[in-house]
Amino acid sequence: MSSKVRKEHVILSSYDAYYSINSLFNAFSEYQSIMDKNSTNQNPDKWNNACLKFDEKFDTVNIIKDQDTLCPQALKYLYNICNDSISNPLEVNHFKYLYYWIYKNHLEVAKDRNYIKELYHEILNVYNNAGLYITYVVPFKDVIFDDELEIITDICDMSNKLNEIKYSTFTYCKNKSRCDCADECAAIYMHRHEACETNWDEHFCNILERNKNVYNELNLSQYCGKLNCKTLPCEKFENIILPSAQIYKSKTAIISSYLIYIIPALLFIIYKFLPYNSYLHREIKKLKNMCLGLKKELSKLENSEIYNNIRWNSNYNVLYSSH
Repeated sequence: MSSKVRKEHVILSSYDAYYSINSLFNAFSEYQSIMDKNSTNQNPDKWNNACLKFDEKFDTVNIIKDQDTLCPQALKYLYNICNDSISNPLEVNHFKYLYYWIYKNHLEVAKDRNYIKELYHEILNVYNNAGLYITYVVPFKDVIFDDELEIITDICDMSNKLNEIKYSTFTYCKNKSRCDCADECAAIYMHRHEACETNWDEHFCNILERNKNVYNELNLSQYCGKLNCKTLPCEKFENIILPSAQIYKSKTAIISSYLIYIIPALLFIIYKFLPYNSYLHREIKKLKNMCLGLKKELSKLENSEIYNNIRWNSNYNVLYSSH
């Protein structure tokens, strides 16, 4: 295959890149079924032997709990999509799903995106060395979709989690709880919803809108008392209760009272040890008299406020009794 034809398979225009989010999402369950199938008509030893060098090259794969399945499972996926290519021709999205699967399921071993790319490229190299359907895979070796990766990950995660809430399976949710799972969905929605508010990609936003409707139809508030979002979209600060003006006023009065009592005491101590009739002595005396005057005014204000509260409560009782 010529390099020109190869580029046509790999390079997407800006519109095609956004459109692929929609097409990849719609085919997501199909690709996931192929990956989960995890079996072929080939001898299992074929895949295990082919992956020996892969495990040697990527030593961090040993960190993964299911290290023995990463390479063999990916090779089985490639074999199955290539084997079926007569009736279902290979598409870019077949390989984007593989890239997504590596990113999503093995992200904990990656220091950065470049490591994920190396994993992806090496999987294809191992498959080519196995000698099965090599020409089918080569054109897609450079399929990388980093710009779309986090987006499709979020939208797929939300869709899977909503499905788990509906059927109480909880495989994708970090916390095995309907309410915690719902909060994870709401967090994804609110993060991505802001982009849609600025007329972003309509295909992605349509999927997000469908997920929002599914979330709201689940009526989760009847099961969960402390949801971050009862319905989507929700206000970010809806659970924050601001203190009333009356509480604020009371706090201010208390602080002022403390200051009025403390300041004269400090001034008295300083005043006692200063020479009589000095400039500083006279100024402190003036300040002391000022504080005493302020204390009297505050006392009058507090008495007036008590009177107003009694008067307001009396009026309220009259109005309440009239009903």
